Amino acid sequence: PNGLFIPATYRGSMQDNTTQETSTITVLVTQKKGSGALAGSVTFVSPNQAVDPLSGIVDMQGNFSFTIQQGQQPLYFYGAVLALSDGNYLKGQYCTSNTNSCSSVTGIFDVGPGY
Repeated sequence: PNGLFIPATYRGSMQDNTTQETSTITVLVTQKKGSGALAGSVTFVSPNQAVDPLSGIVDMQGNFSFTIQQGQQPLYFYGAVLALSDGNYLKGQYCTSNTNSCSSVTGIFDVGPGY
């Protein structure tokens, strides 16, 4: 399926609502033009260094979701692309999930260009 073209390196943070811990992250999104399939990686800069591959999708309206395998349980991220004058921002929520859906939200994330 087609999807909004959003490949870039995004920087920002994610906050865990259960532990109140904030992690600095870099999200690298790769995508073939004309395809909604996303690949790339999520790099956890702090407090722990780790790089996890991501796979996901984006639709033409900019709604996206992707999963990374971290430890025993995958993390499922979902949200919307905000197109601003200085570039795209990915904002949304995440949870631990094997089903690509969230019954309860673990936290929020917000990443943008060089930010």
